[in-house]
Amino acid sequence: MKKLLYILLFVPVALFGQDNYSLSFDGVNDYVELGILSPFNQNESLSLEVKFKWSGVLDSQGQYILQFAQNGPGNITISMDNNGQLKGGILQCNCEADYASYLYYQIEPNEWYHVIYSYETSNGDSKLWVNNNLVGEGNYPFNSYYNINNSPSRVGNYHFNSYHFNGNIAYAQIVNDVLQPSPSSSPHENAIGCWDFNEGSGTTLVDLSGNGNHGVINGAIYSDDVPEQNSDDSNEVSIIDQLNQSFDAWNVSIDLSSGWNMFGYGCPSSIDVADGLSNHTESIAIVKDNNGNVYMQEFSFNGIGDFTPGFGYQIKVTEAIEGFSLCDWYVNDIPEDNIVSLQDSLVLINSQIGCTDSLACNYYTNKLFDDGSCEYPNEGYDCDGDFIAQIGDASFGGIVFYVDETGQHGLVVAPEDLHSYNDDVDGFYNWYEATEIVVEIEVNYYDDWRLPSQDEFDIIYNEIGYGSEDFYNLAGFDGHNYWTSTINPNDSSSAWQIAMSQSGLGGYNFLINGGRVRPIRSF
Repeated sequence: MKKLLYILLFVPVALFGQDNYSLSFDGVNDYVELGILSPFNQNESLSLEVKFKWSGVLDSQGQYILQFAQNGPGNITISMDNNGQLKGGILQCNCEADYASYLYYQIEPNEWYHVIYSYETSNGDSKLWVNNNLVGEGNYPFNSYYNINNSPSRVGNYHFNSYHFNGNIAYAQIVNDVLQPSPSSSPHENAIGCWDFNEGSGTTLVDLSGNGNHGVINGAIYSDDVPEQNSDDSNEVSIIDQLNQSFDAWNVSIDLSSGWNMFGYGCPSSIDVADGLSNHTESIAIVKDNNGNVYMQEFSFNGIGDFTPGFGYQIKVTEAIEGFSLCDWYVNDIPEDNIVSLQDSLVLINSQIGCTDSLACNYYTNKLFDDGSCEYPNEGYDCDGDFIAQIGDASFGGIVFYVDETGQHGLVVAPEDLHSYNDDVDGFYNWYEATEIVVEIEVNYYDDWRLPSQDEFDIIYNEIGYGSEDFYNLAGFDGHNYWTSTINPNDSSSAWQIAMSQSGLGGYNFLINGGRVRPIRSF
């Protein structure tokens, strides 16, 4: 029997690119400060990579998702314009005026996108990749540096603290090279900084490139809303298939190239990370586990603790290592008949793969790696198919304020006033405008909105407005008078308005006067 046959399994890349957390940005004042990034070669090409989801809320200025703001070859960004178009571009100086060169792509709200923008300094070639597809390219020859005085790079807004992003970001990377799509989420060998947003708590965003460019989180909060596994890599082999391929190979050791590598710890028992790597300490810069914990031998810091059998790790080495293996100590110290087979390891790792989202119907508490198999109930229903929408729930495009006697149907009110959806500055409309606009808008993918009647607005006031004890002003009314569809029976030139304030008073107002508008819809 060959002693080494069943020892070390090197797990494929798929286990490492999984996202456990993202950061949620509110579009007001949230951002991540990356600072002045180094090392940076201004004569080399630059690429930005990001995984994000836009909420659908527009901003008149536009929104910055990722910005590299240091000198030459300019201010490179992945951003959005005020119409929801994605932009990848560079701001340069032609010595008379600054000018921007952008590549555009129309995105949809509430969908995850994997975006790469690259600029090749030597010839000006510019490319925009979205979900592994080349969607735009151009040629913008480099003129001269755009002098921005080494302003800090940022995630989620512009370095002048404006253009705030509204949505979620799960991954970002800035590379001193031309970057193309890859199934790996590991740092590029020429990465200036790489951040996977998987810390889950705290205010520090750890740089995985090994360059120490850690980010400082300002206001943004962690969310478990993350991209689905393989959502933008349709040709990528599934995790299970890759695992089985690895087991079929019966790998005992691998060769590590200079830079980032991936491996799985397949030894039958745990060992301290520092002890397990003691034969290679001079070549190891950093080791990272799937939870964002790190081991840095240079500083004698071990945030991982022990290697865990069946778990995957990332490792960055300063020079190539041939025949890298972690189980020599085990093979030399125990009898042959105690060596654990690879099949046992497969069972162990498979037991840790499944749905990890606690909101899913098939969530398993003991799963460590998500395989994209999560199943969710339809809106307003539980996992058994029973209707569960109740007053105060955010569902069916708005906030539920009425459920009929059947328990299956009811009414929802839009979560915001009408001007939030069509950029009207003051948000006041005459009655004629209000009745026309409510039937034309689309809110949260629903387009069957209407103006509520006087009676319906009374229900809103008492159930989720200022008159509610359980859901006091849940819908966020601002105290102004709101139009209803109820016309004065004695004077057709006026309609009922209700004050959505603590008073709750109402009265008829002339149709040509102004009022707030909050539409409703049936479900």
